[in-house]
Amino acid sequence: MIKHNYVVTFVCILQLMVAQLTLSCSFLDTKGSRGGNSNNMRSENQRDSSSSSGTNNSPSQVLPGKSEKQSSAIRDIDFKNFTYAWYPSYLKIPDGPSEVKLQDGKFEMREDQKKGIRYLLLELDDVSYADLMSDGREEAIVHLGGISVTNRFVGCIFVYVLENTVPKLVWQYETGDRADGGLRRMDVEDGALVIEQYTLEGGAGLCCPKKFIRRHFKWDGKDFRNIRSETLVDDKMK
Repeated sequence: MIKHNYVVTFVCILQLMVAQLTLSCSFLDTKGSRGGNSNNMRSENQRDSSSSSGTNNSPSQVLPGKSEKQSSAIRDIDFKNFTYAWYPSYLKIPDGPSEVKLQDGKFEMREDQKKGIRYLLLELDDVSYADLMSDGREEAIVHLGGISVTNRFVGCIFVYVLENTVPKLVWQYETGDRADGGLRRMDVEDGALVIEQYTLEGGAGLCCPKKFIRRHFKWDGKDFRNIRSETLVDDKMK
């Protein structure tokens, strides 16, 4: 009878140990599974975060409901190594193709009397994206800046669309030197490209503009047309 009780007790203990071992394995499996889900969620958040961190203060807009492929197509173009139409227009076009070829974001020409150029340095300043034509696709808004001679600032805004995977120039707009038409700000408002340029109005010198002109350019199906302009006082320069 005593031996029987020992056997029963041993069996009970063995069953209890097996049950605890099974419970422990189940807990480990569950914990491991939760850890895997947590890592996946973190990866998704990291991708979202890295995507958001690429956004700057430039006038970049993506229409709601557009696919990622559509919104990023024009963004695949390397505007840092790209050939642009020639500018500034007041300088003689150099011999050969009338173009500005950026390499690693820079274009430089040394003095050449035959070409009428004493010195010209142009650089990529900014690339932004927005749907300016209201067709559900992004256009690229590229701004180049630089200097000519020794201290004359020159800038130009280019707008490109993508046609059959090839960027096509649809608009080119030059800006001036500091108070004489220098670029103050560029943005996109209600589908229009807004460009603010300093003006010599107000009796200010070239170095210290007191006013600027805000122009609104809207795509009319063929060109960007200036639909509204206003002259404003620059509070920062008072």
